Amino acid sequence: MNEYKNLVARKFQAYSQPHCALYGVIAEMLSYHPARVLEVGFGIGYGIQQLIQKNCLKYYVGIEPDKENYDYVMHQSKMPNLDRLINSGWLEADIGTEMFDFTLCIEVVEHTPKNLISQFVKKLHDHTKGVLFLSTPDINTNRHGIFTKAEIVEALKLSGFKDVVDIEWQIPFTLYMCKA
Repeated sequence: MNEYKNLVARKFQAYSQPHCALYGVIAEMLSYHPARVLEVGFGIGYGIQQLIQKNCLKYYVGIEPDKENYDYVMHQSKMPNLDRLINSGWLEADIGTEMFDFTLCIEVVEHTPKNLISQFVKKLHDHTKGVLFLSTPDINTNRHGIFTKAEIVEALKLSGFKDVVDIEWQIPFTLYMCKA
């Protein structure tokens, strides 16, 4: 837990500047009307804090596979009661038939084995009734990437997402926005 306290004291500087800026942009876009939000991979809660500060949340469900991250966010005194936090991998998470206005999957999909990408993205589609925000490093420009842009776009379209737009988000990663 000391590692997480240090991150908070450093204002989450372990997150890259583009990563922080991306959450800020998403929170600004969602701030016009509080919505039902699903976040797959909430980490140590930086995105949650941005959404709370901009009053974006009508209802929030967060999925986080890392137990330490999950415990940290669950015990944060500054976090208001969030509707539902689940300690699970995305493919194993049971959220029933719930649908969300916005789904966030920021810097998560690259931790998914290539052979499971279709299943991973299809489950995102099955729970998104509005817009998906997905970001991931590109294998051609970042050592953490495991997918090319073409592979991500194809997986999104095959799962049913429409109007897939990929935006170069500074150097480290690409943001994909698409409608369910």
